[in-house]
Amino acid sequence: MFKELHKTRAPHEQHVFLHSGQPVLPLKGVFKAACKGARIKNFRFHDLRHTAITNMRRAGIDPLTIMQINGHKTMVCFTRYNSFRESDLRAAALKSNTYLLTLAHAKAAEQMSEEARTNAASA
Repeated sequence: MFKELHKTRAPHEQHVFLHSGQPVLPLKGVFKAACKGARIKNFRFHDLRHTAITNMRRAGIDPLTIMQINGHKTMVCFTRYNSFRESDLRAAALKSNTYLLTLAHAKAAEQMSEEARTNAASA
């Protein structure tokens, strides 16, 4: 998939960041100037990789797929780049509770259906 996306961007171009068809070089200086212009402090270009990985996880992309996209070979490396906030943990607890309630409702409906069949058979 990424090879196909690369082809649609510019099949002959090895650089990711372009301006008017030309590579933005040196990227470090351009990024630093952009951060300064936006009054952003203590931010490194590499921080974008951490953010991208965390955003993919929050979007529901499974960890193995994220690892393939980012070239991580081990779960240890993936977890180093993935960030958690309290809201992530609350969302996980909510999903788990919703799933358990769904199971409980399905079980109750199954029992009621079985009782209705038993009552109908005995009537």
